[in-house]
Amino acid sequence: MEAGDPNQEKRKSKRIQRPFTARVQLRTPSLFPSWDIVTVQNLSADGMLFSYDKQIPPGTVLDFKINFPMTNQPIDGTGKVIRAESMGQGPYYSVATYFTHITQTERELINESADEFYSG
Repeated sequence: MEAGDPNQEKRKSKRIQRPFTARVQLRTPSLFPSWDIVTVQNLSADGMLFSYDKQIPPGTVLDFKINFPMTNQPIDGTGKVIRAESMGQGPYYSVATYFTHITQTERELINESADEFYSG
């Protein structure tokens, strides 16, 4: 069996590579849990990559609300951090998260929007 192309895309879903704003709240023990505003760098039906001013350990669960222009309501769900890598510019990290809970309707909306971005 031949090895695949190492540069081949491994994601199952197409990504929308444009910025969105979102709010995230880490599910960590805290006396004062709060929502932080972040910039989503790319988005797919399976997860998102966003900029954050703190390093988050892999496995951390977070809640999110993504301001998605194709809906009247934010995309609301739960995700788990896969990795957080330094962006090399001050204390900012690029945080990869996969979605553990969003509705099927929201997944389909993201997929349809990704198709439009790819075809246009």
